[in-house]
Amino acid sequence: MNSSVVWTVARTMSGFTAKQLKGPGLCAFQLLGDPILTEHYAKGGFNAVLVDMQHGLFSENTAFDCLHRLEKFPNCFPMVRVSDNNPGLIQRALDAGALGVLA
Repeated sequence: MNSSVVWTVARTMSGFTAKQLKGPGLCAFQLLGDPILTEHYAKGGFNAVLVDMQHGLFSENTAFDCLHRLEKFPNCFPMVRVSDNNPGLIQRALDAGALGVLA
């Protein structure tokens, strides 16, 4: 039994996308609100980037721009830490392209 393979399917602006993570992964915890930094994390081999909207320096627009930048990296999971356990915030993060939410 191979329990290290995880499949996640999410809705994005371009339709449905499937991303796969095999084995343990490396996640960047991004506190700086710069979409170019998000791309560097993905190009650098991180398996996931968690955009921290609770303690990071992000406006909602900047955080969602970071998520959109990760759409072109099929092996990097976009994740968001929302500032409050509010269903509206969580839904907006998922609609923006996050595959995971930390509340």
